[in-house]
Amino acid sequence: MNAQTMGRQAPRMRHRRIAALAGLSLLLASGAAAADDEEYDEDLDEEIDEEAEADDDDGHERGESDHDRQVGSLALGFLGTRFVPAAKPHPTAAVVISPEGNATVTIEPDEVTVPLFGIRYWLNGTVGAELAFGFNVAGGNETVQSPNPDPTLNVSTERSLPSTKAFCGRLGVPLSVFSATHYNLMLIPELDVGYSSTRLANFELSTTGEALDLQLSGFVFGIGGRVGAELSFGFIDVPQLSIQSAWGLRFESRRRVGRIGDAETIQTETAFGTSWYGSPWDIFTGSFALLYYL
Repeated sequence: MNAQTMGRQAPRMRHRRIAALAGLSLLLASGAAAADDEEYDEDLDEEIDEEAEADDDDGHERGESDHDRQVGSLALGFLGTRFVPAAKPHPTAAVVISPEGNATVTIEPDEVTVPLFGIRYWLNGTVGAELAFGFNVAGGNETVQSPNPDPTLNVSTERSLPSTKAFCGRLGVPLSVFSATHYNLMLIPELDVGYSSTRLANFELSTTGEALDLQLSGFVFGIGGRVGAELSFGFIDVPQLSIQSAWGLRFESRRRVGRIGDAETIQTETAFGTSWYGSPWDIFTGSFALLYYL
């Protein structure tokens, strides 16, 4: 090989070396980029894992179930009914006056149904508070027409019907035992107080001929606990709406009073047992609640 041929091949060899070095540089750069991407993915995975662990440490992740969405929200709605003790006069011997002039009042047990409406608020995923109140007021007049063939002897009598008032309040502390998707199993300790009053105007005459009103009243104090379940309507995309059913044990102290003039009769009783209802259909109102979370 002569000097002229070698002179022509030298530039080609330099070009090949430059191309090889450029290729090696590109290979190294792509490897470094791939390593950086892999390291970034690992860091991202670690961050996701840490966030998941943090959610686990806090308990339920918000939005995991309908109940979790309800935590921190105020609910309004119907919280069942309450049967408040009342009294009614004996149908034939409500007031008996002895020959000596002693008056005796005889009463029979009665009840007034009071619907309860109120609020519920979950302080956290486990403990909540609820307050309910209701009342029932009734009264009126009765007019009796007694016609006679002689129009001048027609008789019209008007009298007042018994005026009844009943009030009831309930305080509860619902405890979430277990919740998943649309269900919330609860234990609900509670206490309630109720009072009723009935007035029958001009019920009887006194020994002096004075018209006397018959006053009837009832009072109840109850404490107990219920076990139940709350079903939220998240399965139709309305998790704010829920229906609840619960039954349990109760202890109650009841008092009924009948009074006319200075004569008075008092009935007291205590009761302990499972949830009870006055009529079969009361189970559909007494144990159910309907709530809407704002």
